[in-house]
Amino acid sequence: MSEPKHCSLLWTHLSNEPGGTLRSCCIARERISRPDGSDYTLGEDSIRDIFHSDYMKDLRHEIREGNKPENCATCWIDEDNGKESKRQLYNGYAEWRYPDGIDYEAEPDMPRDYQLILGNACNLKCRTCNANYSSKWRKESIDREISFWEPPSKIDLHDLENSKFWLDIEDWLPHVKVLEIMGGEPFYMKEFRKLIDKLVDMGVSKNIMITLSTNGTFYNDKLIDKIVGNFENLGFNISLDGVAEKFDYLRHGDSWDNNVLANLDKFYKLHTEHDHVNINVTHTVSVWNFFYLREFHHFFETEYPEFMIWNNLVHFPEWCEANVVPSPLKETIMDRVTNPEKHGLPAWDQIKYDKDISPLVAHAGTESTDEHWRMFVAQVKAGDVYRDESFEDTFTELFEVLKDNMISI
Repeated sequence: MSEPKHCSLLWTHLSNEPGGTLRSCCIARERISRPDGSDYTLGEDSIRDIFHSDYMKDLRHEIREGNKPENCATCWIDEDNGKESKRQLYNGYAEWRYPDGIDYEAEPDMPRDYQLILGNACNLKCRTCNANYSSKWRKESIDREISFWEPPSKIDLHDLENSKFWLDIEDWLPHVKVLEIMGGEPFYMKEFRKLIDKLVDMGVSKNIMITLSTNGTFYNDKLIDKIVGNFENLGFNISLDGVAEKFDYLRHGDSWDNNVLANLDKFYKLHTEHDHVNINVTHTVSVWNFFYLREFHHFFETEYPEFMIWNNLVHFPEWCEANVVPSPLKETIMDRVTNPEKHGLPAWDQIKYDKDISPLVAHAGTESTDEHWRMFVAQVKAGDVYRDESFEDTFTELFEVLKDNMISI
């Protein structure tokens, strides 16, 4: 038997999707399913039943036995590439979140850590996203005939009168230590405001560490003041794929210059003035922006130096991955990232490069398929026509590298 690769998330955590289906974590390959193969949902099933399901017990057993379940393949890929995986990252978090430790030989009682998606309401249409996670994507998906998944539950997660998530809230809420709120866009959702009110009114908010993923287009002073004043530990992850016109293109629906930049100033002030508030930037690294990685990091090093940047590699859909460009072009793109000073850009801090950037480079250098490259080109062209945007004008330097391979498709 191999040495177990323990994962604290399997003993403490659940993550749901906008329709109420769940995974053992957000990057798990499979949904948590019933013995008959159908998906559990937060609308129809209790959190207690889901966490104690045969599916979750079998997954924990696999880890105990030293196996590497296919469900957890994204972590194995990251670890093989030398990148800190989510498993490793959250095992580190668990050491201080749960000072009494985790008994990996026993079955856990209830989750203490949740990544909750309260809905798919969102004001943006990010290029790497889809209609399942953004309500703004739905019409474009239908118009462009892009398929998307329809949740199976007959009872919607948002149904406050009938959803098990809300009906059983007094059973699962007292166990919660960590809440990570995802989107859609939380500040765009009425459900998020209702959850915050519930946590405060029940008097449990002081016991919870809460983090929010936001796209940076909203700064609700009243709601933020309420959260800051009622939670012991608060974090924001501002999800940004580019700055200036690259933000406008990759996260279509709002303006960097007219809105986002001013909100960043407010978030930075919040970060620097409150000891219990921690704000970071999540950078989704894809085929569009890997080429501009040094510029993105340099902007925040210069303008908002206390923000940490978490580089989140795209693994799905595969045609968005940083490695999809044809092999003959990889060297040119990689050189701009690995040797930025040769291209008139500031050099990397070596410690930062070794820890945070070299794993991204390793992934970008792996082989992809012609099919994924062709899909990227097709999606860029169709998206530009539909949105009246221009990849060529927005990513001029990258287009120069790619153009011959794009024109021929």
